[in-house]
Amino acid sequence: MLLACLLLSLATVAGAVDIHHALRVSLDPANQSLSVTDRITLPANAPNDLLLALHADLQLRITQPADARLETLGVEGRIARYRLRLAAGTREVELAYRGRLYHAL
Repeated sequence: MLLACLLLSLATVAGAVDIHHALRVSLDPANQSLSVTDRITLPANAPNDLLLALHADLQLRITQPADARLETLGVEGRIARYRLRLAAGTREVELAYRGRLYHAL
């Protein structure tokens, strides 16, 4: 399923973190595009620095909280990697990403 391939992949430097995603997704097949708002809830033991991976053709931004920071780490093939830095004690973050995806079969 296309959407399953597009979900953010979150991991810490030490290993995987169990997270909850609340997604609002808008697909536009005619324009081969999508727009997603992802409200992420982290467990209490989650670190404040998280690594994210997302399709490189999608534009990613933080919508909440205002003090969260996003650093682009690089792009390998079709995957862009980011570091998300949250203030101490922050357990919810909202990200938005959108873009056009087309890959001929």
